Amino acid sequence: MFAEAFIKIVEDQKVLQSILDSKYELMLTDPAMASGLYLAKFLKLPVVLNVRWITSGEGHFALAPSPLSYIPVPGSGLTDKMNFIQRVKNFLLSSIGLFQQEFMVEPSYVTIREKYFEGRLDSISLLQEADIWLFRSDFVFEFPRPTMPNVVYIGGFQCKPAQPLPADLEEFVQSAGEDGVIIMTLGTMVNALPADLTDEVARVFAKLPQKVNSFPAVVRMTWVFFQWNKHTLSSFKMEIDHET
Repeated sequence: MFAEAFIKIVEDQKVLQSILDSKYELMLTDPAMASGLYLAKFLKLPVVLNVRWITSGEGHFALAPSPLSYIPVPGSGLTDKMNFIQRVKNFLLSSIGLFQQEFMVEPSYVTIREKYFEGRLDSISLLQEADIWLFRSDFVFEFPRPTMPNVVYIGGFQCKPAQPLPADLEEFVQSAGEDGVIIMTLGTMVNALPADLTDEVARVFAKLPQKVNSFPAVVRMTWVFFQWNKHTLSSFKMEIDHET
């Protein structure tokens, strides 16, 4: 899919000429998908990465020396202090990422490489050619590890000072008492969940004390959904009855 986006751009003469006429000086791209890297190579532009994740996992592993004996793979639950069995686990998890890169990611870009580029290159080599890595992390959150001089750590750059909650959300939070509330977010790429999945999630949450009232043989949980719509925060409520 992302390779097709590259092909549509470079084969649409009107779009391509518009890009060339704009005389861009660099490419800023997120390498979680490699199309931006290939487009920068095609346009012969310097590359600045806005990065934490790449096509095969965490960015450091493609950029800097990453000894698996003391650098845990994200999601492994390991620390920088590992025994032998934990190091084996860390190695196997790292190998999964390498396997995915070689046999699942790279084949998606074979057509691009063969048609538009000369010589041997792949997504990882293009990553390593990037001029600057704006890395969305910070050593406050990391175990000690090697890094490279072209990495600028920008973890938390998007954070802003806390603002008062909207009135209806504030009322919901304050009414939760000592147990508090559950905040579930699906990010910006998921607009809605299927009704059956929403119901299943609600039934699981209904077993927890946060914002739950207990009735004989029934647990009722009130959900408050907040949705961004044209920069306006709107909400609606849904109650789920769950038999215990």
